[in-house]
Amino acid sequence: MQKSRFYPFERNRYFYGKLLTVRDFESEQTYFNDKRRLLNRLLYGTGVIAGMQVVKVDERSFSLQAGVALDHLGREIVVPEPMTYNLSVVPGFVNNGEYSKHVYLCIAYDEKGKEPVFSIANTTVRKDEVNEYNRMFEGYKVFVREQAPELSTFEHHNLAHTTKEVLSAGGIRILHQIPRYVQAGSVFEAKVIVEKALQTPELQLEFELMTKGCEPLNGSKLSFKVQGHSETRSEFTYQLKAQDTPGHDATVAILPEGSMMAVGNEVVKVSSVSIQNIELTATPARERILEEYFARSLDKALEADSEPCLYLAKIHLQQVGAVFMIDRIDTVPFGDHIYNHSLLTNLGLDQQSSAAPGIGGVAAPSFSVQSTAERLPSDADPKLDVAYDPSKQEFTFTLGVPEGKPGQGGGGTTVISKGHAPKTAAGSTDILLFPSQRTGKMNPFGKAERTYYSDEIEHGLGAGNVYVQAGIEECDSLLNQGDAVYYGDQDVFGGSEYESYLPKTSLGVLVYPKKGTFRIGLKLHGSTEMSKVRVRWWAVQDAEETPGVQRRYQSEAASTDDEL
Repeated sequence: MQKSRFYPFERNRYFYGKLLTVRDFESEQTYFNDKRRLLNRLLYGTGVIAGMQVVKVDERSFSLQAGVALDHLGREIVVPEPMTYNLSVVPGFVNNGEYSKHVYLCIAYDEKGKEPVFSIANTTVRKDEVNEYNRMFEGYKVFVREQAPELSTFEHHNLAHTTKEVLSAGGIRILHQIPRYVQAGSVFEAKVIVEKALQTPELQLEFELMTKGCEPLNGSKLSFKVQGHSETRSEFTYQLKAQDTPGHDATVAILPEGSMMAVGNEVVKVSSVSIQNIELTATPARERILEEYFARSLDKALEADSEPCLYLAKIHLQQVGAVFMIDRIDTVPFGDHIYNHSLLTNLGLDQQSSAAPGIGGVAAPSFSVQSTAERLPSDADPKLDVAYDPSKQEFTFTLGVPEGKPGQGGGGTTVISKGHAPKTAAGSTDILLFPSQRTGKMNPFGKAERTYYSDEIEHGLGAGNVYVQAGIEECDSLLNQGDAVYYGDQDVFGGSEYESYLPKTSLGVLVYPKKGTFRIGLKLHGSTEMSKVRVRWWAVQDAEETPGVQRRYQSEAASTDDEL
């Protein structure tokens, strides 16, 4: 790694009679270039801003589309027009008949002199050099690398995760990825990543885990299967529960004993132990990540590869006799994108709401459930409270049961269900604000007092009455989980440190008991540039509300009356 020193800044000072030399004009350019590149690097990061797609043209060629990107030194890389390349002549490609199963297409900033002109001053010093370049062309160069980079070199990845190579053999690479920070007591996910060629036969993976400070929810033995001739990259997740001991580290290790990869009939053993540590935090992991991010030194923030480049595509090859053929192309394989803030705001995201590094589907959250019961006065109504802690991804259900009083009757029979806990379901839905769902017309400013409705949602509890609680969720893009969920009147928090950035809304729920579905209505009280609002819902159905249970209880009550 190298550290790019753009500072301290020093600019020209002009005065009447100053003798200007080449050094003065060069320092004038350097001052503005270095300051811009420093801000590019720190404010925006590294990656493709627009365009630069790599498209297969034929079996040997590809096209690089026009686009703009920033490299690891904050320099702008501009491809002004589409260019077509024959892969066999791209620098770095080894055209010797022994082709890798895939290669990586890279682009790097490159500047060259152009417009040679006659230099009068040079004729008095060096008579053999009378030409100088009149312009410097800020261009780029395209080349191929056969080896994948270490994921730890990507700042956006290394900030939140640690990824370690578990096994590499025969063009197959197995990676193990875990969070760098986890809130103590919460459920979190680890990931096994399989990278392979398209022609690889079926893979069978088995891993033996050893953990400290956390426990796998489904046992310490992991088993995964990758179908033959399937996607070149597969991801498998498993869940762990962190101990409630903030300030300590948890450890997840893959042991060589009991860990192996079977490729067809060939078995490859894991040769060494893979150990990764997780810091258990008292606060949400997002806060710890931001704390670490802002605490880094300037030199650390400006670290860059000694040969900085962007990985634009992963090109998959097939060998046909003594020649190769381009099979398929995956663009920006390591997620090096720069997202415009206005784009993210209009998508209803702070930065990214998916498997980032790209804007994809929202991953389904993992969560744990806790339940408690409490006694209520005999004249109170039964109640069921549901609380959700997004930092721990944990639901807490509290059931309040009134105490019975002897000798009191009301002309009916009270049946207390024993051993039949309420059924629950949870989920979220995005209600689109743009375009308007009511009129179908474009509504870029989210006009006030406009009502929107979700599609009919199936809660999965079957027929019968359900209680549905809904709230507006602030989505945290960095960790793909809710930062806060607001229920009821948001004005209660207005003007305080707890005030939400979400638009003022009213929520209503329409339940269809016979169909086992419901619909959420949202009224917008004010303007907003958001294109959608996320609503998180919980549905609760008492055991007595299900038709079969109702009939059984009624039958039991009738026989009790007969006996009396």
